[in-house]
Amino acid sequence: MSASKITLAQTLSGDWVITIENPFEDGFETEIARFETSATAAGSPAFNTLIECAAACANRMARTLGDCKLKVSSHSAANREWMIGQVNRQRIAKVIPII
Repeated sequence: MSASKITLAQTLSGDWVITIENPFEDGFETEIARFETSATAAGSPAFNTLIECAAACANRMARTLGDCKLKVSSHSAANREWMIGQVNRQRIAKVIPII
């Protein structure tokens, strides 16, 4: 399996999802993981664990898939920057911010 881009994106409901480019449909992505942070209280142990898992999972996928870019996207610039910090704490993949 080869992907040139993995995206860790925040949905409008506040969840974080990981998507990869769909090799069969140009311009489309396939969701491969969802972290339902909207079901937890911000700052709670469950919320923090989900965030750490999302960041670690996206990093691991980017590393496993080889020469692949990991992008972080959110409707909120503050949340995007915050998640980039979480991802960078993993020190596995370089993150490219997108809106």
